[in-house]
Amino acid sequence: MNTNENIIEKAITLTDSLAELNFLLERLELLSDDVWGNYIEHINFKTERGRLTAEYDFNIVKVMTGVVHNYIVEASKIAGNLPEISQEILQKMKDK
Repeated sequence: MNTNENIIEKAITLTDSLAELNFLLERLELLSDDVWGNYIEHINFKTERGRLTAEYDFNIVKVMTGVVHNYIVEASKIAGNLPEISQEILQKMKDK
């Protein structure tokens, strides 16, 4: 594989990684808004009905924060690879 093809391949990898990272960040924003706006903000321990639904709401929040955590872990892995990919592209362009 020649240098130009290698640079293009790395650039595509970088672009795909950025798109995936953006997708994960959008999902994180939606989920965190949903958790806050639809569950945490509405938990009310002051009324009988609030106490009865709090356990249900808490279980939903627990599951959703688990999903948020998984997205954060995945986004961190992608973000951690970006400098290396960028450096490889830069080095190959310098070597050219």
